[in-house]
Amino acid sequence: MRGAEGVLLYGLVWPAKQRVRMAEPDATAAIVATHMFAEKFYAGAAQRVDHFHQTVDNASHIALAGFHSLDRRQRDARHFR
Repeated sequence: MRGAEGVLLYGLVWPAKQRVRMAEPDATAAIVATHMFAEKFYAGAAQRVDHFHQTVDNASHIALAGFHSLDRRQRDARHFR
């Protein structure tokens, strides 16, 4: 095929007065490949966000756990003296 910009042959563009260049790849395929590559290395960061309670020692949560409204063994309402 011959056009104003040059000759197209086997995916290569042969311009009339410029150097030979390769045809550009599909942009969506490049985006998907980049996302898959990034996901492989940043999977741990997403997992840490999901399990935030396991990675942070929250002292206020531990202190308030003793004031639960039900006794642990009898399951009766707690009585304050």
